Amino acid sequence: MLIIPFRHVENIFELSKPEWEEMPIVLEGCKFFGEEYGAQGYNILANCGATAAQTIMHAHIHVIPRFPEDKPVLVYEMKLREMQIN
Repeated sequence: MLIIPFRHVENIFELSKPEWEEMPIVLEGCKFFGEEYGAQGYNILANCGATAAQTIMHAHIHVIPRFPEDKPVLVYEMKLREMQIN
């Protein structure tokens, strides 16, 4: 799931205080939706800036539902593996 503000800002650090104050309400909605499908955990992730692997330059937050059979791999873990291979 993605949380995307209507107002264009490049990353989450540029969100206004009122936008930040809405975040718990939106996250609770994501949690409810995920639980409907059996999610038992979540990764909540925001990449801020190209150096941090942000590829869409509009603020957004990833909410990744997780299930017992998942083997989550995050971007920084993939980068570490890539560095070890090279």
